[in-house]
Amino acid sequence: MAEEIKKEVVFSKEQLKNSKSFEKYKDIVTVVMADDEKITKSELQKRIDKFLKKEVK
Repeated sequence: MAEEIKKEVVFSKEQLKNSKSFEKYKDIVTVVMADDEKITKSELQKRIDKFLKKEVK
């Protein structure tokens, strides 16, 4: 039996910025992603959570 590998779909910065899922985090998406980077929604959510937990200086 072959091992099943699940791959998450990756999205560009523009796609994620314009998605309804991250609509209220547009500005944060701009900060936590490079312009040419492609990541999964779950990875972006981790980055947003980390960003929001940072201490304000």
